[in-house]
Amino acid sequence: STSVGVKSVTITDKGTGYTHGGALGNTGTGSGLAGTCNAGIVSVTVTDGGTGFTDGTATAATITCVSPCTGTGATATCRVGQDGVGTGVINSVTVTNYGSGYDHAKPPTITCPGGNTDSDLDPVIGIVSVSITNKGTGYDSNALPTITCGGGDSNFAGTASLEEHTERVKLWVDNS
Repeated sequence: STSVGVKSVTITDKGTGYTHGGALGNTGTGSGLAGTCNAGIVSVTVTDGGTGFTDGTATAATITCVSPCTGTGATATCRVGQDGVGTGVINSVTVTNYGSGYDHAKPPTITCPGGNTDSDLDPVIGIVSVSITNKGTGYDSNALPTITCGGGDSNFAGTASLEEHTERVKLWVDNS
């Protein structure tokens, strides 16, 4: 049997700085792979933990996406006064749902409830899924293609799973 099309892509590094809807493609063996890359919030950088929060709490973050921001569905949890970092300071924001449709150039605003408005929380936008619209042809399982997503930094990485194509031939024997 000969491997011909890309069946699916497993994301091994979500990358950063991406825009939703970038083109899915590949380099290396085979050709014709097409689709789109879905960008979501993969992490949140706490640039400034702010002040006035209640220590030992874990509360739902508020993620606000106002035009030109285009994403939806992301959720996160704010952790305050944990890990021995400051009193009343946001230590971390853990993403619990990546959401979809986000753009690093037009990110949402993220806030944690209960403290002053002096925190600085920066969403990191990366690729959270891909949608294949054309599986392509000519891929080789011994030299898997390098999967690419347009619209961002080059640190995205994905591994292709190939489908197998087997041709069956019927032979008719004419004994006349």
